[in-house]
Amino acid sequence: MAAANPTLLNPFTDSQAIDLALALLLLCAFPETRAMAGDWTNQTVQRFFGSYIYHQRYPTIDGSYSNLLRHPTNRSDEYRREATSGSILLPLLAMVGWALGDDELVQEIGAF
Repeated sequence: MAAANPTLLNPFTDSQAIDLALALLLLCAFPETRAMAGDWTNQTVQRFFGSYIYHQRYPTIDGSYSNLLRHPTNRSDEYRREATSGSILLPLLAMVGWALGDDELVQEIGAF
C-alpha cells in the first residue's frame, strides 16, 4: 500500500495517525506482513524526523484545512512545539516498533 502511495509514509495531520495505526496493527497481526509493518514504521519515523528538523511539512495536531495549507506558518521552536503537542504519532510508531521487537527504533524515537 505505502509502496504504491508514498504519501502514506508521511501523515500530514495527527488524525491520519489513527488510520496509520489501524493499518499497522493489521499488518502486525500476520507473520507474513510484519516485515512490511516494520518497513512502513521505519520510513515514517525517518520522514517525520527529517520534516521536523528542517521545518518542512511535519504532521500537526491542527485539523483546520486553512491552517494546514500554510503549515508550518513559521520556523520557530515554539510553533513546532505547539503544532505537535499531544500528538499520538510518535508514541504510536514507538508502540509498533516495540511490538515488532525493534529496540533500536524505539530508542531512536525516545532520544528524539
